[in-house]
Amino acid sequence: MSRSIISASGAGCEWHRTLRRRRRSESLAARAAGVGPGALYRYRAQWRLPFFVSAKYQSYDTVHALALAQHAVFSAEQATKAGVPWSSLTTMTQRGHLERLGTGLYRDKAAPEDQWTPYMRAVLWPYAKPGVLSHETALALLDLSDANPSTVHVTVPRRFRSRRAPPPGIMVRRADITETEVTAVEGLPTTTAMRTIRDCAQANIGPALLHQALEDARRKGWLTLEESHVLRAELETAHKL
Repeated sequence: MSRSIISASGAGCEWHRTLRRRRRSESLAARAAGVGPGALYRYRAQWRLPFFVSAKYQSYDTVHALALAQHAVFSAEQATKAGVPWSSLTTMTQRGHLERLGTGLYRDKAAPEDQWTPYMRAVLWPYAKPGVLSHETALALLDLSDANPSTVHVTVPRRFRSRRAPPPGIMVRRADITETEVTAVEGLPTTTAMRTIRDCAQANIGPALLHQALEDARRKGWLTLEESHVLRAELETAHKL
């Protein structure tokens, strides 16, 4: 009798130690994704999940943290790099926790969508290599000029090839963009003002919008005075202004 009690007590201690280790690893993963403990608490309350982490929910914890940091969507590649197997994504989709948006692209139904979600979907659509928001879309995100494109422009590397057609509302452009030519708006990779204006000039955007974009970029601090002068001279030489 006493031996069985001691055995059960030891098992219980080990169980609690396992839960503490899992909860600690979950917190570290959430912190790395920029998600605070309050968000994790809220989604557990919404889905009536146990507040101590169990192995059954670890994969969902990971993808939920990704989704919260990326406007409700994430790619399968991001999930697998975080340690979530493909089979778990399939299971979570079948159980209604996730929605499959396309090849390797998922939406977490417990994460709130917002005005930036369509942009993040466009960024993640290429799958193997996330795209960068560019051209008129970048103008709108950087608040340069009165550009209001009806489609989301995303640039992928020149070598990118896919048999999949872009979803409706997404225009894919091909160009090589360096890291110094990328900034972030609401967590969305976006071409810098300098690169954006050059891309728009090459795409033959009207001179009125280019002039307005130059003025706004200088006034809002996206370009220094020297950069503004260099870019203006470049556009005038190319007869774009």
